[in-house]
Amino acid sequence: MTLSHQAQGGAILEGVGLSRRHFLTLASATAALGALGVGTTGIASADAASGTGTFTGSLAPNSGGNFAKYIIANPSGGKVTINLVYSPWIAGEAHRVGISVWQGGKKIYHGSGQATGLHDHLDSNSVTTTVTPKAGQKLLIQVFNYSPNTVNYTLDIAGGTVAASTFKRPEEPAPVPLNGSATGTLDGVGGITTMNYSIAAPTGDKITVSMAYSPFDAAEAHRVGFAVWQNGKRILRETGHATGYKDHTNSNNPTGSVTPKANEPLLIKVFNLNTLSPVSYTLTVN
Repeated sequence: MTLSHQAQGGAILEGVGLSRRHFLTLASATAALGALGVGTTGIASADAASGTGTFTGSLAPNSGGNFAKYIIANPSGGKVTINLVYSPWIAGEAHRVGISVWQGGKKIYHGSGQATGLHDHLDSNSVTTTVTPKAGQKLLIQVFNYSPNTVNYTLDIAGGTVAASTFKRPEEPAPVPLNGSATGTLDGVGGITTMNYSIAAPTGDKITVSMAYSPFDAAEAHRVGFAVWQNGKRILRETGHATGYKDHTNSNNPTGSVTPKANEPLLIKVFNLNTLSPVSYTLTVN
């Protein structure tokens, strides 16, 4: 099976290294995503390995979390063992650093560092799991950092033949200032795809955030929505609704209200975990 690293904005890079043709194709795809309103930045040069299945990197702090994404493009259906070791380990932040594993838009594993002070059985800066993915369906492995510190990590992936190629994850673009409303399109690629908006100096009065998106798919309703963050803490999260998820209605209009602290910046992250199609949206704040 082949391993690739997923860059911000949903571009998927596969194989070992990039030919000129592949680079030009990727550049065109990245430009197209930018035209659709998907956050993209330049992709750093490849750090190719030779089937070792070992990857190193670092994740800077981010108010809404920071991620490095790796894809097994064509798993055989056999077991895959994943091990993460990270530093620095800080007991109070242990649950904010770890890995999640996704397939078909569903999270099949989530694990983090451990700390006895957080009611775990031991202190640990490593996470290990073995999963058995469906054959032929992309497997996403996501290293996450919700802590306020830069985290350095080593990720080992074993199981089958891994042709390894990693790409440094571009830094997320600066949030777009939000003045009333904004529109955009987000591709769904099996992992969280986001667009970030900011309100620099909220008044401290209650605000209502509303999002309308299409197409609506009831089976994917809880995978599309928005989250509001302030001071590194999520203070509101809303998604689409579907009666199949035991909601009262079917709705593609997630809406919620919150009272932020005055004069402390707000971050609003629109997200799409939908694996079936892109979604177009309008975000409004009153």
